[in-house]
Amino acid sequence: MHPYDQERAQALRHITETELFLYESEDYWVLNKPFDLQIDGKRPCTLTSLIQRFKGEQVKLRFCHQLDYATSGCILIARHQDAAREARQLFDHRKVQKTYFAWVCGMLESRQQIVAHLKEERYRSIVDPLGKSAETWVEPIRNGAYQKKMMTAVYLYPKTGRRHQLRAHLAHIGHRIVGDVTYGGDAALPRMMLHAQQLMVPEPVGISVSAEADFGFAPE
Repeated sequence: MHPYDQERAQALRHITETELFLYESEDYWVLNKPFDLQIDGKRPCTLTSLIQRFKGEQVKLRFCHQLDYATSGCILIARHQDAAREARQLFDHRKVQKTYFAWVCGMLESRQQIVAHLKEERYRSIVDPLGKSAETWVEPIRNGAYQKKMMTAVYLYPKTGRRHQLRAHLAHIGHRIVGDVTYGGDAALPRMMLHAQQLMVPEPVGISVSAEADFGFAPE
């Protein structure tokens, strides 16, 4: 077992059900996924094992979309097959609105659209004209600095759902997400500064949930 896996498992020992579950109904749950946590798998602590801690090991989980290991924030889970089918149709038809909050390297001054095809390559995605179409909108909020390095707080609005889309697109325009080691970031930072802040799923699901980011540091 990797020492960091043990560290994360220890850190999440005391998470409460209220902290983890943002929304509950007979059909869906929305969770506030902690950072550096796989959805499932064989690590000592996963999102699945956290859910089972509170809801029992027999619970059947149907994840309607994905969040990267390093990304925190809102994730939708269907509690039965019919609910999963309805939600996935909305995701497939790009009806779901997702808003991410991030700190990115450098100074961004104006709202911009990133349209760049992405191709999966091993553990990351790269911009490649032969890849799949991908579109992201970036909205700067404020500028700041950390350890004398300039950075910008942004809202990110993905219009497509490619693997590592936000991370690859921001790296492509020269403003990678702070702490994103996979795309060349500083490994000394406590985490990647990307958080799924809001999820708006229209009818027939009809869910709108948000969760503020807690990155554990505040740029000046």
